[in-house]
Amino acid sequence: MIDFLVIEDNDPKFKQIDSLLKNKVKSVFVNRVKSVDLGIEQLKTRQYSFVIVDLNLPLMENEKAVTNGGIKLLKWIKKNQRKGKCKVPSNIIGLTEYPDLIEKFSSELNSCRVFAYEYKLNDEGWKNQLIECIEEFSLKLDQEMVKIATKKIIYSVHGIETNGEWQNELASNLNLGSDEYIHISHAYNFFPVLSFLIPPLRWLEVRRFRKELEYMAEKHPGCCISLIGHSFGTYLIAKSLKTISQSTTPYFDRIILCGSVLKASYNWDEIIRRHNIKNILNDCALNDGPLIMSQAVAVGLGMAGRVGFKRKHAQVIENRFFTGGHSDFFNPQVFNHWERFIKNGDIVKVNERKSVTFIDSLVEAIILYSPWIILIILISSIYYYF
Repeated sequence: MIDFLVIEDNDPKFKQIDSLLKNKVKSVFVNRVKSVDLGIEQLKTRQYSFVIVDLNLPLMENEKAVTNGGIKLLKWIKKNQRKGKCKVPSNIIGLTEYPDLIEKFSSELNSCRVFAYEYKLNDEGWKNQLIECIEEFSLKLDQEMVKIATKKIIYSVHGIETNGEWQNELASNLNLGSDEYIHISHAYNFFPVLSFLIPPLRWLEVRRFRKELEYMAEKHPGCCISLIGHSFGTYLIAKSLKTISQSTTPYFDRIILCGSVLKASYNWDEIIRRHNIKNILNDCALNDGPLIMSQAVAVGLGMAGRVGFKRKHAQVIENRFFTGGHSDFFNPQVFNHWERFIKNGDIVKVNERKSVTFIDSLVEAIILYSPWIILIILISSIYYYF
């Protein structure tokens, strides 16, 4: 996927740029900001494939545009890239309605190695030049980052309050073939429930896991990774794939989640597009008690490993439903399903749900809205006693 940051305060102009990119580029992500300060904030945290910047820009949000706004942004990038304060984009393109600014700031543009083009509302010239730059970058990307994997890696991630004993069982049950697949277990320190309930501590573990993925890309260049996550491991997978830099990410193929603590409404759109994920298999346990606690008291988490994800994202996601509890997936039959899924994309459909009774509906509704119920009880108690 090619991602773009468009720094443009002119709405009709942005609409044309956005329409061009989404119609001409096969896999694209477009982010827009309207001022120099917001552009800098974006470039501090994410490395974009392309930055398309107007020269006549406001320095701050809701201020008037100044003729050297875009130039100030380019100078900031040049100054801060060596200090590590800027995620340097692969390409920067200037696009302005004022050709005199291109001439006026030609020396600054040259020193920053930036090409600038004149934008006209009904002219095809700037469109052709922009698409030509993108096509050249795509060809280079294909040559440098072609997916030629000497090894296909299955990377498994365990949950909290465990050392991942099931990962050893998985390795012994998978018929991988030494010349094609290898299995690697991600092991982290014993993670207690208390840490699970505190978001900043979860974020630290996400950061560590993301670093492991980046190291995997360095150690096994060109490798293709399929991920298997259980419980808290599903959270690590989702959050890491959403935040990992495009420049350091390995290639991902398929994802298996079981006992997932993610919300049922979790939006996989960006992850699927950024990493070109083929399929996501979400195995759910209908009697998963720990996920009720995850839904009720863990801020930002839910019970997708009990009720499934709401959206299937054009059939990329497949929810399967098993009777049993939080860790009842770890048996030879399910391992065989996973092997077929990873190797060939085969999905063995499983739906052990029974007809829903009124009592079932009531219980599930209470579980679903338990965070709000707990909050109301807490507020009422405080109001009553104080």
